Amino acid sequence: MKWNDLHPNIKWRFVVDFCSITASTMIIPYLAIYFSGKVGATLTGILFVIVIMSGVIGSFVGGYLSDLIGRKKIMLMSELIVALTFYVIAMLNSPWFEFPYVTAGIFVINMFFSGCFHPVVMALILDSSTSASREGIFRINYWISNLAIAVGSLVGGFLFSNHHFLLFLIIATVSLLSSVITALFLTEEYHPSATKEVTSQSEDKQTYSLKALLRQYGGIFKDRVFLFFILGGLLVTALESQLTNYIGVRLSKDMGETALFAFGHMEWSLDGTELLGVLKSENTILVVVGTFLITKVTKRLSHHSKLLGGGMMFVIGYVALSMFHHPLILIGVMLLATCGELIYVPVEQAIMGDIVPDDSRSTYMAFQQMALMISEIIAGLFITLGSFLTAGMMSLILFIMGMLGVFNFYIMLRKKAGRDTAEVHNVG
Repeated sequence: MKWNDLHPNIKWRFVVDFCSITASTMIIPYLAIYFSGKVGATLTGILFVIVIMSGVIGSFVGGYLSDLIGRKKIMLMSELIVALTFYVIAMLNSPWFEFPYVTAGIFVINMFFSGCFHPVVMALILDSSTSASREGIFRINYWISNLAIAVGSLVGGFLFSNHHFLLFLIIATVSLLSSVITALFLTEEYHPSATKEVTSQSEDKQTYSLKALLRQYGGIFKDRVFLFFILGGLLVTALESQLTNYIGVRLSKDMGETALFAFGHMEWSLDGTELLGVLKSENTILVVVGTFLITKVTKRLSHHSKLLGGGMMFVIGYVALSMFHHPLILIGVMLLATCGELIYVPVEQAIMGDIVPDDSRSTYMAFQQMALMISEIIAGLFITLGSFLTAGMMSLILFIMGMLGVFNFYIMLRKKAGRDTAEVHNVG
């Protein structure tokens, strides 16, 4: 796949995604610390739950409306409101005054429209690509996202505490520029089918009702191929979230100062928290450096082999992270887990593009966003579970959960093959 072969929508989204993810990563990871210092930890937790739920509701609304009226309208409206709310947030947290409670309320609006945007832009990428090109597109997108996260985290770590006003202005401006690019350079590749066109005022009211929205999402539960895909992705993704949840807590609590290596009288020692930072950095660096090497090594493998084999490597790596304490062993198994991640994630996203109906892509993407949120909740619950069970029991549970995820991928692939064969016979 060559750059010139990509649809202009894809090229522009690569550029905008890098800028947007970089800007958001300068801010989002540090908001909990910021708000806890202003309104207290208890209220911060409640506010964050409200903000997250606003994003989930927004994704459902945006996904549904996008399949009715097209992508660009929803994207443009969402980006403009996100930009406006970030400018307001910047003013509310300026060097002249601070209003943390009002800021929290504005963030609810911000997250709702940010939620509207994300499933729609994913649907736009699917609209602007083919089945053959999607693995390469998602592999590049994954590389860009991780590079942007690395840059944004580094900048935000140094600047957020004393220069958050500037960072809020930057992300607002990036969102505004993104809306300009959407308006001027992106083309609408999805045109709602005649079956979704409204022919009367009464139908219009029914189409845009809550009942119609719920009926549309309820129909997803009849798509068994997609449900097995979502369940597999949810269970496997929940393992990755353990690094900053159960695994991170275990390392910080159980691992004291441990020598990484010694040379003469010089010794480099790490505690659990420091090792967690090393493992996260290793994962990011390996993704940025190793993406295209992994692509070359695995190019002859089938999608089935990549999804199942890469998924199993990923699961084994993260289960091993939950079992061992020695830094060198953990660094080694993180290498295994990241290689598995680089093999299976782009293929998983490409397969997702193949199995969702063309006229319901945004709706399905919103459902997938919800599944990702559930995986984060599961990861958080494992912190509590880990306080009652032994480390060995936790590792066993993580192994079973991960392998169940891979098994769901296997069932999904078989059902997808059966559905594809049936469709070919029906056409014939």
